[in-house]
Amino acid sequence: MIELSIVTISFNQDEFLGECLDSVVSQMCEGVEYIVVDPGSEDGSRQRIESYGSKIRPVFEPDSGPADGLNNGFREARGEYLFFLNADDILLPGAVDAMLEAIRSDKRSDVFCFGGYLVDRDLNRLRAMRTFRFSAQRFCRGNTSIYQQGLLFSAEKFQEISGFNKHNRTCWDAELAVRMSLAGATFEDRPNRISYFRIYETSITGSGSNYVENRENKDRLYEQTFGQRPGRVARLVFNVVKFEKYFYWDYLSETVLVYATNFMRGHRTKKASS
Repeated sequence: MIELSIVTISFNQDEFLGECLDSVVSQMCEGVEYIVVDPGSEDGSRQRIESYGSKIRPVFEPDSGPADGLNNGFREARGEYLFFLNADDILLPGAVDAMLEAIRSDKRSDVFCFGGYLVDRDLNRLRAMRTFRFSAQRFCRGNTSIYQQGLLFSAEKFQEISGFNKHNRTCWDAELAVRMSLAGATFEDRPNRISYFRIYETSITGSGSNYVENRENKDRLYEQTFGQRPGRVARLVFNVVKFEKYFYWDYLSETVLVYATNFMRGHRTKKASS
């Protein structure tokens, strides 16, 4: 029986892909499968994926974008619960054990929300990240955000909402969680930090090139949730309550620690170069 299916989507990401694949394959155990989707890379990614042999199930099918590629991957999945990781991100040691423990301890939850870290190109930690007490309403108001690299969800609920919206090219992860919430999914926060979310100048998040499209997608999710588009008051509330996460002690303490570490690292570097 497969308890957990992990899917990675990759397109010309060979620069980071090896680190991602190793971080998952090194934790593989009975009851876990790993599926890697590549719609047609030309940078050696497919050869790297194939080099892992039976440890990885490749899906080499064309797709119309990340969300469509994820649907292709999860269509092949046999797991009771599903998790996805981008090709430039990292699964931390102990992550698979933490996910299996969650699955085995609480079959009543449809979605488990783990934490992690935002990191730079070289995997230096920038800040702690996680999702808090998720619901469609809280997300659209700004009370919580989505940490995609920490979402573990049931295959049954995924299939119930027909998977990802392949037309959403900016926040397909958020839309998945919102639609699950509106469909009655139960969410549970878990304390473990299981992954690194890598951001850099050419990544989708780091480039900021999709701001207008992303705002339109989130306005659409707001309308699905509340029956109307967000007005000025709703946008003002969002910009105020988005700081709520800093009042969670574990998030605040971890963020302060990361900032302090980065400050000391920068101070030592400056001192060494002077």
